[in-house]
Amino acid sequence: MGQFIRQPTLPTGGEKNPRLLAVSHSPDMFGAPRSLLSLLDDTHREIDWRVACYGRGEFVDRLRASGLGCVTLPKISFPEGKKILSRPKTNLRWLFAELHATARLLRIVSCENCNLVYANTITRLAPCLVASLASVPLVVHVRENENRILRWGGRNREIVRVNMQRANRLICVSRSVQDSLLTRGATREKTLVIYNGVAPKRDRGDREPNEGQSSPSQYRRLTLGFLGAFSERKGFPFFLDLAIELCERTDIQCLAVGGTEEGVYRWEKLIPAHLANRIILGPFRRDTDSFFQEIDIFCMTSFQEPFARVNLEAASYGLPIVASAVDGNKELFEDGVNAELCRPGDKACFRRKILELVEDPVKRSALGERARDTVREDFTLGQCHRQVVALLREELNRR
Repeated sequence: MGQFIRQPTLPTGGEKNPRLLAVSHSPDMFGAPRSLLSLLDDTHREIDWRVACYGRGEFVDRLRASGLGCVTLPKISFPEGKKILSRPKTNLRWLFAELHATARLLRIVSCENCNLVYANTITRLAPCLVASLASVPLVVHVRENENRILRWGGRNREIVRVNMQRANRLICVSRSVQDSLLTRGATREKTLVIYNGVAPKRDRGDREPNEGQSSPSQYRRLTLGFLGAFSERKGFPFFLDLAIELCERTDIQCLAVGGTEEGVYRWEKLIPAHLANRIILGPFRRDTDSFFQEIDIFCMTSFQEPFARVNLEAASYGLPIVASAVDGNKELFEDGVNAELCRPGDKACFRRKILELVEDPVKRSALGERARDTVREDFTLGQCHRQVVALLREELNRR
């Protein structure tokens, strides 16, 4: 299971720092674990963190490499479909995994004298049980929208209900997430919206020219980019259809990153042979900076999106963005001001707005700069982390 690695010695006064247990629901470096990792990295001098994660993966590896350390818990994953989830064996495996996780977390809280449990998801039971058994405050950072909360049917709804009742505070990544919890019985006094944030990014500058070109000014093709899981929820099948249509009609190229190796191979089979060199699919990258440096327009086609960190990252690079008008996207973007918004699944709208940006470099630049200004003013990493730390200290002071 891997042993916990103690943090490096803190600076003078570090012994007075509160000791907190943070729990990540996933080891894969998508939005929520990346946000947690940046919080841990940015605040480890003022909070003495202990960390646990459901499953092994890059999140755990990065923490151990940095010296913060991490305990691994049994990974909880289920096949899709409610009928499958109703099978007794599946329920027993889930129960065993959560009880195992509870025992390990309780040992950390007891042996390390943790003063608070901070959970990075509302869909896990063990952090809630541990906070109750150890009589310490529980703060849950809710990054899931209604669709994700209901994904596993009645069991997930019950876990969410228990977490809402037991948690001292519920941090919501957007007003849409907060509204979802309020409709399910959470109180407004217990919920608080703290938007995600990102660090300032360097200017993209001129890219290298395409093969056969002597300078960046000779680009034949702009690149449309997609970053995220190759899933229905993220709208990847919709994006791929859109990319094929756009490449048939105009001289652009498309880059989509975020699938598994198996998924990339499966989706590549759907790309027409004559477009294979213009629609490029790839697995998730550790270095998202290289992705944003390669594209000219960012496309977000999700059908549900509580508040996508990837939108903030694209905006921080000054990229023009065409996104679905759903959930948290509508709280970050204003149509025609700092992004172009379309109804989810409206191919005609996405096609028209992307082509307008392809044909108008002035509009691309202006839209990207306004998106960058939005992030710099309202969605910085420092703002997000200061609010989270302030809330955690407030809960500790109530004890």
